This record gives sequence, structure tokens and C-alpha cells, in this order.
Amino acid sequence: MDKEIYRICSKKGRITNYRNGWQNKRWKTSYVAEQFCMFYKEIKKGDLVIVYSNKRVYGIAKIIGNAYFDEEKCAHLRKVRWLTTSQLRYESLSPQAQAFLSKRNTISKVEGKIAKEILDKYSINF
Repeated sequence: MDKEIYRICSKKGRITNYRNGWQNKRWKTSYVAEQFCMFYKEIKKGDLVIVYSNKRVYGIAKIIGNAYFDEEKCAHLRKVRWLTTSQLRYESLSPQAQAFLSKRNTISKVEGKIAKEILDKYSINF
């Protein structure tokens, strides 16, 4: 993690030094690192992403901006255009979509048949 980002965020009490690496106070280091890499390396401007947790889809968005760090909020951000923030029940999805989501993180890039299925459930034209 960038030392300047660590300095800003630790001052605000958002992260703490944990053994041999940095850790967000709420999650394991490996989960945070995986989310961070996905946020910066896998997800690109124009991609469709899904916000998912605890067997619920919380929102679907199109990425409209590059990733950046906001010092005031002590957060890495991207601009998005929300296509929906209506919740969709996990059980209403196909077994393939459920399997995809259960292996993913809180925010995931969605493509192909899984994207089509989820967009169809919400009646969204992407």
C-alpha cells in the first residue's frame, strides 16, 4: 500500500498495521487485496458491475470513470451510472448465476450470459 495513503487513512482510523501487512479493520487482508486488484485492474471504464453481498444483489452499475483516491473520504473511488439499486433475490437467479456470485466479491465485473440474465431480471438495456 502506498505510504501516503496509509498515513492519511491510519490517521482517520480506517486501517491498522496487522502483523506483516495492512488490514482494513473489518476484513481479512487477502479479501481486501483481492477487491482492490479487481477494482483497479479488472474493472474498466464501460464495464457492467454488480454489487452483491449476503445472497442479495444490491445494485447494478456501468463504470463511467477511472479509479482514483479521494483523500478527504480516505477511499478509492470510481464514477458509475447506477442502472438500478433495487434488490434482487439470489434465489430468483439461475444456478449458474448463483454460483458466479457466490465465488465473487462485493463488487464484480459481469459479462456474457450472467450479465444478460441479471439485466433481463431488472428489464435493463445496457
